[in-house]
Amino acid sequence: MSLTTTVPIGTHTVLVRELTVEEIRAWFARIRDPQQQLDVVDALMFRDVSVADILASTDLTAEAFGSLAPSEIRTLIEKIKEVNPDFFELRARLAEIGNRAAPDLASSSAPSVP
Repeated sequence: MSLTTTVPIGTHTVLVRELTVEEIRAWFARIRDPQQQLDVVDALMFRDVSVADILASTDLTAEAFGSLAPSEIRTLIEKIKEVNPDFFELRARLAEIGNRAAPDLASSSAPSVP
């Protein structure tokens, strides 16, 4: 059975749940999809977690999420990371691989100087 916990946020109680292996596979497929539209705020507002990750790990709707203050969301993120350590370890390993590959990609795409 997957892990769950609740987090009091303002006047609401948010359910946080562990992502399944299939949900993590779907997440990976989504981030690799070149047709996926990137929303900079959703992707980069919080370190190591996107808005999509938060919504997938909770019972929040996008509308309810949008009404939260960043300080409330940071509290929620702490609980999400506690319940989903394997997912966040995977994210960290993927980021590490990307960081190691970035210098190689940059040098291979640099124009040659005659």
